[in-house]
Amino acid sequence: MAKRPIYYDTETTGIRPDKDRIIEIAAFDPKENKTFHSLIHPGCPIPKEASAIHHIYDETVKDAPALKK
Repeated sequence: MAKRPIYYDTETTGIRPDKDRIIEIAAFDPKENKTFHSLIHPGCPIPKEASAIHHIYDETVKDAPALKK
C-alpha cells in the first residue's frame, strides 16, 4: 500500500496536555478530496483566552459528543 498524506488539525482548551482537552478535530484526504470535521464536548469550561483564539465557545460545543476515555 502506497503512503499518502492525510492532514489533521485540532483545537483545544489550552496548551497543557495533562490538563487541557480537544474540542475540535478535522482531517483532509487530498487524494480522495474528502474531509472530516467534528466538534467535541470537552467536559469542562473553555477558557475565554482559548476562545479568543479559535472562536469556539462553551455554547458551540454544548451538544457535541464527548471523547470516550
